[in-house]
Amino acid sequence: MSDDFKKPVITVIVPVYNTEKYIEKCIDSLKEQTMNNIEIIVINDGSTDNTLKILKKLASGDNRIKIINQSNQKQGAARNRGLDLAKGEYIAFVDADDWIDLDYLEKMHNTALKYRADIAVSSMVREKEKKFKYYLKYDKIESFENINDIINICKFPVKGYVCGKLFKSDVLKNLRFKENVYYEDTAFLIRAFANTHLLVTVPEVIYHYFSNNSSTVRAIQSKKKFYDRILSAMDVIEFAVKNNINLPDILIVKARKFLSTIKYYRSRIEYYFLGMKIYVRNIDFEQYGEKLLKN
Repeated sequence: MSDDFKKPVITVIVPVYNTEKYIEKCIDSLKEQTMNNIEIIVINDGSTDNTLKILKKLASGDNRIKIINQSNQKQGAARNRGLDLAKGEYIAFVDADDWIDLDYLEKMHNTALKYRADIAVSSMVREKEKKFKYYLKYDKIESFENINDIINICKFPVKGYVCGKLFKSDVLKNLRFKENVYYEDTAFLIRAFANTHLLVTVPEVIYHYFSNNSSTVRAIQSKKKFYDRILSAMDVIEFAVKNNINLPDILIVKARKFLSTIKYYRSRIEYYFLGMKIYVRNIDFEQYGEKLLKN
């Protein structure tokens, strides 16, 4: 094994669970990167379909790919396992049903180096069968040092994904995802932003986010997902308040019942009937978050 592979510049962490339909496109986009000195850590999180069989075939003959098997512990635990094993100076997260441009890692790395950035962030395109639209779009290189500017340019927390970013490993050194929960990205990401001295946007490269209706977040909303989303929002808000970080007045959670809908924001509650807003109540989220969890 060459020294390049022993000391990768970038570690790409890919958590996978029952993604036999998508994993080949994802891994191929990593194997064919114009930047070669990378390691690809794939955490097979207890898949029960043909995912592992496909992974072994894809990894054959490519010693940059490391397959780690574990019992199903959800995405946060899988990503943590990858972080524990990562050797790269930089770290990227790619989900198993997504893919990246073939020059993605090279351009992200070169821009991060040039600007001495702790985080480089790319445009994101949401792919859905034959349709696509920009989820995040950056047309020029810009750098940001103030965390409130970083929050705004990344459209956090509404678009608070760890994917579509290249992190200096030092930024994530003492951070780990919450495990056995959904919506783990935002609590992790706001802490990474707090550790960041400079973030740079990178145009002309795209992270392709596949809109998969069967994914864990987009699947039918369970009570646990509902609660986890609220708890994640409460965590982010509490961290922001303690660290003087300005957050937008974001939609925390939406609850539907028959013909009515209630939208819970950080500073207000909106009531809808047949899709029409009929009443708004101003209230701090901190005051009703715990109450909402008990209902």
